Amino acid sequence: MKYWLLLSGLLLISGVFAQVDDDERKRIAKELILNAKYEDALATLRVSQELRYRDRESRFLMGLCQYQLNHLDEAEALLQALTKGDKNPFPEIWLYLGKIYHARHQFAEAASLYKSYLHRIGSNHPSRRMVQDELRRCANGIQFQYREARAFVENLGPGVNTEYDEFGPVLSPNHQQRLYFSTRRPGNIGGPRNRYGESDDRLGKYYSDIYLASNPRGNWGEVQPMHHLVNSPRHEVLLGFNKDGSAMYFYQGNDWFNGSVTIDSFQQGGSRRLSSDPFLGPLDPIVDQAAPHFYSTDVVLFASRRSGGYGGYDLYLTVRSKGAWSEPVNLGPDINTPYDETTPFLSRDGKTLYYSSNDSRRSIGGYDVFKSTYLAEAGRWLPPQHLGLPVNSAGDDTHFRLASDGFTSFFCSSRKDGFGRRDLYIAYFNDFLTEQEPVNNLSETYFHQFRQRVTTASAAARPSATASAADAPRQGDLVIRPITFRNREELFNKDNRQVLDQLAGMLSEHADWELVIKVHAETGASVSESLYKAIEKATPAAEYLVRQGASADQLTLRGKMNHFQTRNVNPEYAVDFSLSGKGAGQASGQWQQLEGQTPDPPLVYRLQIATLNSSFTGNYMNDFPVPVVEKKYGQPRIHYLSGAFDTYIAAKKWQSDLKQRLALRAEIIPYIHGDRASLNTAEEWRNQLPDLKAFLDDQAKAGKFPGN
Repeated sequence: MKYWLLLSGLLLISGVFAQVDDDERKRIAKELILNAKYEDALATLRVSQELRYRDRESRFLMGLCQYQLNHLDEAEALLQALTKGDKNPFPEIWLYLGKIYHARHQFAEAASLYKSYLHRIGSNHPSRRMVQDELRRCANGIQFQYREARAFVENLGPGVNTEYDEFGPVLSPNHQQRLYFSTRRPGNIGGPRNRYGESDDRLGKYYSDIYLASNPRGNWGEVQPMHHLVNSPRHEVLLGFNKDGSAMYFYQGNDWFNGSVTIDSFQQGGSRRLSSDPFLGPLDPIVDQAAPHFYSTDVVLFASRRSGGYGGYDLYLTVRSKGAWSEPVNLGPDINTPYDETTPFLSRDGKTLYYSSNDSRRSIGGYDVFKSTYLAEAGRWLPPQHLGLPVNSAGDDTHFRLASDGFTSFFCSSRKDGFGRRDLYIAYFNDFLTEQEPVNNLSETYFHQFRQRVTTASAAARPSATASAADAPRQGDLVIRPITFRNREELFNKDNRQVLDQLAGMLSEHADWELVIKVHAETGASVSESLYKAIEKATPAAEYLVRQGASADQLTLRGKMNHFQTRNVNPEYAVDFSLSGKGAGQASGQWQQLEGQTPDPPLVYRLQIATLNSSFTGNYMNDFPVPVVEKKYGQPRIHYLSGAFDTYIAAKKWQSDLKQRLALRAEIIPYIHGDRASLNTAEEWRNQLPDLKAFLDDQAKAGKFPGN
């Protein structure tokens, strides 16, 4: 029974209805609003003719309630009326009018109203930063509203959704017509409870229970709660199932920060019974959000506010190897931001990540859904892609999960065309999402590479990047190893100078050989400036090689991101080398690699973003995958490149994305065995590296190369 009906009935019975004056009604309404009881607050205000038609504050509160109840037309009418006839109305009128237009995806109109609100509040007002974020989202929305939709989205309908809260949809792994979800609605075990966990019919909220919906005849419905052995008077939130559907993961607790993750499975033992076990992975309910994704029994992704992150909630990964869970690792700045990243989902290919972020620099609403792919050869995530309208909206769009068919997905959203606070939605994509194909190459997956690092780190012993000359691989009497240094003095210490002397001797003996000096650097706020600085720090080594007999034309300096690992030192810079030229591969192929590095692949494509005579300033390249800065020694021109794609098709897609999103006309450059290849060199390798054919054919069509 609604609180207002109960209250009015008691007042009438007691004969004291007249004693409740308008000030008391308004106080009760505000208390109800603070506890998200908007319908009851609206009913409380409507009782009084004075409050309903003449009291300006009450009419504003009614407009706020109508907005929260998704009645946008009614809310707008109330608020627009308040803007007339008064020189000093409530500034929040313009804020909520902006929210209404934002919810309708009328982004330009919403931005204008948000600005009107900012003009009416002080420079130190606590809402100022929040509204500035909304203005950024409106600017993003203006760009997205004209792009072609990749999917069709629909609400699962009143058979599933209610005026209350539905969230966290998970499709059954065995039955594609069964959808499990969590909800806070009447009928849940325990009834409404206050923040202390006590029953409270007046201001209490329902705890979450897990429900099942079916779709036997094309319409989602037939909703029923899970068994009482799962649901209880506490919160239960579904997290997922194992691969064969025999076990269910869910969160259970008296609040959102003081519970645990449980693994339940039904077993046959004379009679059907429930077997429960705690999840023993490294999840801390105090700082870790209760929305982890169980990719498998050995791989878990989750959001956390633990220290050492980039701000807000960050995404982390933990894997189990030989029965022990690893320490969680942050997915890094390619994914995480100073804002919140949450509700991760890893597709079947093990390298395509979907998640939600409220980063106002990229979203159009609150939380939006993003997609990123792990680039195994580069060891990093590609820049996240916004899924666009209509998957994303002006509301919070979270808990995105793909179905196994590769065409559909389920998610929840607080968009204002729904039935309640959050509703469940389904998206039908126009094209098959290839990430839902089974894993073809396990080594390309993010979690596999992470597990390999964990296994390596836990080994009793492993070779160090600063191994002595006696331990390093040899080519005759040659010992060529990486060098590490923090300053010029360390760059020219005895061991490093020995390496440089040997390189100078090889280059002076073979005038047709070329050497790439690859500098791996820790990066600061600006990737491009950090990598340029790395080249500058290694330039004295190139100068030394020239003084010892090498030719300047033989030397290239390349700044790369730091992926090296060392046990005994913590260098600021590390350098390894690669040779090209007739016979050079036989020598360099036996050299010691930096730990964490692999030999250059036979063929990759990079995109040349720009060629300048000076360093980039600012954070221009921060969001680019595999950033590289490169220059020939002794020449002023500096090349800024991005990517390390193993196919020309993948490089062309990134080239197209750069042109569409940033209006950049990037040039695709092939790198053969780590070296920048001219068109003539690429032609010489056409038969050995067949993927070059498409690249060379395109160059011929563009008139840059005669072709065959």
